[in-house]
Amino acid sequence: MSVMDLAKTYWRRVGGSPGYLEQLTVLVKRLPWKASDLTPDKIDSYLDDASTHLAPSTVHNHRRMLGTLMRFAAKE
Repeated sequence: MSVMDLAKTYWRRVGGSPGYLEQLTVLVKRLPWKASDLTPDKIDSYLDDASTHLAPSTVHNHRRMLGTLMRFAAKE
């Protein structure tokens, strides 16, 4: 399963708003990963790189959303 598919599944499951789906979509379009790639090491590597060209608040939001998706993937 792709991270995009996982994000959509999560969004439907929690009954998220259209705006939340848009935020998830913008993030996961940057990541051509499979759901199984959502590991702490891979996420940290992405965030380290992202912190060189994204605002700190954006990196924080990405960390939050990726952590949420990683926990959801572990339950699925």
